[in-house]
Amino acid sequence: MTGRMPTKPASLRPLARLLRPLLRSIALTPLIGCAVLMDFQDATDLPLEVDAAASLSEKVPGQATGLNANDGGSVPDGDLPADTGSKSDASATTEAGPTPLPCECVAVPAGWEGPSALLEGTAAQTLAACSGDYPTTVYEGAVSPVAPSAECVCSCGVAQGISCAAPAASYFRDRNCQAACTSATAIATTPGCTRLTTPSSSSCSDGDVRSFSLATPTAVGGACAPVASTNVQAPRFAGRARLCSTAGGPAASLSAICGAARACAARPTSPFAGGRCVSRIGEWACPSDYPTKHVYYDDTKQSDNRGCSACTCGAPVGASCTASASLYSLNSCASPTATTSLPINCQLFASSMRANVTTPTPQGGTCAASGGVPNGSFYPGTPTTVCCE
Repeated sequence: MTGRMPTKPASLRPLARLLRPLLRSIALTPLIGCAVLMDFQDATDLPLEVDAAASLSEKVPGQATGLNANDGGSVPDGDLPADTGSKSDASATTEAGPTPLPCECVAVPAGWEGPSALLEGTAAQTLAACSGDYPTTVYEGAVSPVAPSAECVCSCGVAQGISCAAPAASYFRDRNCQAACTSATAIATTPGCTRLTTPSSSSCSDGDVRSFSLATPTAVGGACAPVASTNVQAPRFAGRARLCSTAGGPAASLSAICGAARACAARPTSPFAGGRCVSRIGEWACPSDYPTKHVYYDDTKQSDNRGCSACTCGAPVGASCTASASLYSLNSCASPTATTSLPINCQLFASSMRANVTTPTPQGGTCAASGGVPNGSFYPGTPTTVCCE
């Protein structure tokens, strides 16, 4: 069927007037298609066919209406009626989407506290205050303690108080000082003139003696004073750290929506360092969700007992004594037959011989130092492990 339909009866005109504003205000393709199928003249004049059912059955398969049977009944852009009236309230208002949350739900591992945001700086810097999404300070600590061992020095002074024992005369049955008699005689030092004679405990009598020797005096006693110094540098920390929580911030009341073991926290931005963090008192390995590890210390609880062990000195060694002896063949000790420095290794013996030994002089002697070793340690305070994204 082609051409225009007969003029619409007057009885349908009231209905057309009612439908006209409805179709004008609702820009929906199916209704526009209906308008085309019903052969409305244009968007402002919507004539109705006398037999709408017959007209619809004839118009659906045809091409003159602008409908394409192969595209599911879509209406080409050119067939849309012009908008000659104002849009309805329904078309002018766009339904608002959900308001985005100011945070994200993140896991908080068992035994850890958080989430929090980290502020860190050198010892010379002033840390920023907690603010924004993380307005509340929950922890402050020190970073990287520096406390070297004590510097210890231990040495010994000059040996003091060394004395010299009296030299001893030893006697022999032969002229070469080989066949020794038992026991020796201590020879008195100046002033004195001591007769050289075997003691009563000797296995030889004076008549048996053919030679003698006079030993060098031995050094005895004495001590060295320890000389010690200790230098302990004051402990310091490379910087300070502060943890800020979401308490009092925009997300403080939203963690309940995240479920158990989770909390709502925004991703930290400047001046905070890194991502969100969790913390735990003590030294711990970090959870997999928070792999970046920091360790901070409560320096209000620091203690320091660094120092040095006691410095001591051993007995003097290497000291010696010098002395000389004058030998006399007569009892008067008036004219020495010989004067020599000790020791006298082997001298022929006469029963009337006497000896006068000068006062020995001690020389030298050193002491071995011991101790003066760094000991003790510095405790920087209770550690807290902070692990961040």
